[in-house]
Amino acid sequence: MQNRPRKYVEIAVVLPVGPTCELAYVIDTIESIRHYIRSAHVIIVLDDSGEALCEGLLRMFDNVDVISTQGNMGKAAGLYINLSRGFAYAHEHYAFNVLLRLDTDALVIGPDPEKDAIQYFHQYPDVGILGSYRVDCNGDVRDFSWPRQKLTQKLRISWELVRRPKTWKSWWFLLQVARRSIKHGYEPGEHCLGGAYFVSKECVQRLVQQNLIARNEFFWSELQEDQIFGMLTYFVGLKHGDFATGRFPMGLRWKGLPGSPASLLANEKKVTHSTRFFGDENESAIRTFFKAQRQADHA
Repeated sequence: MQNRPRKYVEIAVVLPVGPTCELAYVIDTIESIRHYIRSAHVIIVLDDSGEALCEGLLRMFDNVDVISTQGNMGKAAGLYINLSRGFAYAHEHYAFNVLLRLDTDALVIGPDPEKDAIQYFHQYPDVGILGSYRVDCNGDVRDFSWPRQKLTQKLRISWELVRRPKTWKSWWFLLQVARRSIKHGYEPGEHCLGGAYFVSKECVQRLVQQNLIARNEFFWSELQEDQIFGMLTYFVGLKHGDFATGRFPMGLRWKGLPGSPASLLANEKKVTHSTRFFGDENESAIRTFFKAQRQADHA
């Protein structure tokens, strides 16, 4: 841990960039953050491209930090490790009030979402992660069956463990994490949707202090990043919160937008995922729409 004081920011945004990301879209997402988040902030870009794709961002923006990984970490537990290093970096270098984890196919589309999140965490200090939780922004119930079944499968004593003795350590670690999380109220498999979610400063601090950052044992679980953090939130004594239904500011869906760009604005959504498509509209058209909204604000 460094000795010099941490720099104060209201919000730290952690943005993982993989090898298939388009730099123009990364820049567009960063511009959306800078436009709508008017509080003091830092954008921590985790360059997992393997090609130093994001190196030039340091010359373009004055509030961007770029951290390059050593080789492509991939998805699932690899993304968890990459993101948790970003969380640890934010904790070490910045005194922040809230952290926003954002994919490059997500956008900030409304003003001051960090203030909404800070107010929620202040009102409900037992919540560690906010996002699309049990019910999404369209009122559809989210399905936790796959991660629940995967966790059950990986916690069994199997022939795979017998054939690969080195995996026993990872199995035991996962068992202890699952048991303690369940004791704290965790429903196996539950999580807030990855792509975009807010994390309280208390949650980040507990994850760092309890040595739950970048644990290679999670490769054994075969769980996705958001599912891993979903379990760890309960492990550290916190829980999840809905920030997507009704007039809450997150309009999220796993694949494609959850509604038309115009309807998201009409419903006062401020953070959205995924920009990849909506109906017949492709990502370029969607981003062009939201960029025009930002430009209209300056007119």
